[in-house]
Amino acid sequence: NVQTVSQKAFIKIDVDGSGPLDPFEVTCEFLSDGRILTVLGHSSEHSTVVDSFQEPGSYDQTIEYNARMPQIEALLNRSRECSQRLTYSCRSARLFNSPSDELTFNPFGWWLSRQNQRMDYWAGALPGSRKCQCGIVGNCVDPTKWCNCDANNYEWQEDGGEIKEKEYLPVRGLK
Repeated sequence: NVQTVSQKAFIKIDVDGSGPLDPFEVTCEFLSDGRILTVLGHSSEHSTVVDSFQEPGSYDQTIEYNARMPQIEALLNRSRECSQRLTYSCRSARLFNSPSDELTFNPFGWWLSRQNQRMDYWAGALPGSRKCQCGIVGNCVDPTKWCNCDANNYEWQEDGGEIKEKEYLPVRGLK
């Protein structure tokens, strides 16, 4: 179900009216089905090449948004639903080192929530699952793994999806 964007507008919104928070710029995408998406820009909108990081969590990417956290929190609270897409493309670079139970969960990579909490699932999966989307759906390239990147083969793979749990958004960083 792909919706096309019929028009985009760059506007400043004031999420608290005449309150203490300053207005900030967003992109409004007007979809062909009548919905309007409010998109907040950030510093990591394009792919980032990560190479030569061997130790789990040794790579550190902080995401800077085009608004301050109180403004983002006000936007989240006023929104009916929110999501953020996160994708990890890999070649011989494991992500979660799956399968694992709660005691042996020792991922190579993870994302950080709004509260800087180390998250135990990848975008498209469920909180607490220690899985990627393919592990939930059951269609990983290696059926014994819970993430495509955990297959640890030399072919390009990808794990990604939408994070829809507003209480964890926005993603603060990637390790």
